[in-house]
Amino acid sequence: MFGKLLIYDLKDCNSCYLSNKEILTYFINTIINIMNMKSVGLPQFEYFESNEFNIKNDLVGYSVTQIISMSSITIHICELSKNVYIDIFTCCKINPEIINNINYEIKKIFNPTKVNHQIIDRD
Repeated sequence: MFGKLLIYDLKDCNSCYLSNKEILTYFINTIINIMNMKSVGLPQFEYFESNEFNIKNDLVGYSVTQIISMSSITIHICELSKNVYIDIFTCCKINPEIINNINYEIKKIFNPTKVNHQIIDRD
């Protein structure tokens, strides 16, 4: 097996942190610590502004990427719907304690009304 992909879909986040770079960086660093990984460089933030196309397609908000020693963390934030999509790809081992700690941090930072998540093994 090459690695695992943790996918989180967060719906209707009740959080004032959706556009706060400092809190988003804190969240990424916390995930890195939980998984005992190492960041490579700083997180990259790209903000998709409020234009007609982005509003129509619920694309207003940040996309954030953090390269890690064992792959990457990507976050897409849709400010209008308050939905957040998180992908964590890693070659490190994933156990229930890690998942519980990530789930705790997601609820603490984003406070979603609904969380869907899955783990995909990559061959």
